[in-house]
Amino acid sequence: MRLEKHKPTDMALSYFFIVIFIIILIIMACWAVDISVSSLLTTKYVAPSTLTNGFWFTDPAKLYHIGLYIIVLFTACLSFLCVRLIINNYRYKLLLEQHGISTKQTK
Repeated sequence: MRLEKHKPTDMALSYFFIVIFIIILIIMACWAVDISVSSLLTTKYVAPSTLTNGFWFTDPAKLYHIGLYIIVLFTACLSFLCVRLIINNYRYKLLLEQHGISTKQTK
């Protein structure tokens, strides 16, 4: 059986870019929540105007809730990826031990 096929470091670069993409999406969702809260406060206390990014939604309450949903969803995805990496590393170490290869590093 080829152990190189199961090496967890092979997918490390693709996982890195996926994690960076998810972090960017989480930051964008936080920005949407920030804009919507500012708009809600401005509308309530200053003047009845809409202060959103103007791309998708003009209703700040919808933008706030969608931003929260995106944050929850992609934080769960990020947690799932971390757990998957930990499990894959553990499986690789078990596979090495089954084939009699030491996983301890020596100096």
